[in-house]
Amino acid sequence: MAFAGWMGMLVTMLNLLPIAQLDGGHILYAAVPRAHAARRFFFVVVILLGYFSKSWLVWAFVVLLLSRGQFAHPPVLDAYRPLPKSRIWLLVASLVLFALTFTPAPSP
Repeated sequence: MAFAGWMGMLVTMLNLLPIAQLDGGHILYAAVPRAHAARRFFFVVVILLGYFSKSWLVWAFVVLLLSRGQFAHPPVLDAYRPLPKSRIWLLVASLVLFALTFTPAPSP
């Protein structure tokens, strides 16, 4: 049961990475629509984390493959409207969740 919980937290953390079409990428785009450099920066960070665990390199390859080599976000109807306060709380909650579940060397 503990392994299943650990695996669930790991998958949640991977999904919250602010890269491409992952949920973290959608959150980053909602907060800062013109954050192209940030998405590339986090991709480079994931590659550098490959020093601690080779699974990061696999994850970087999967993200690169699924995003077809583009870190751009598809356009939305109203990208210039600021986030309401309720959404900012969700942004903060997702950042806290990512920070709590992040591990540089994921291994069971």
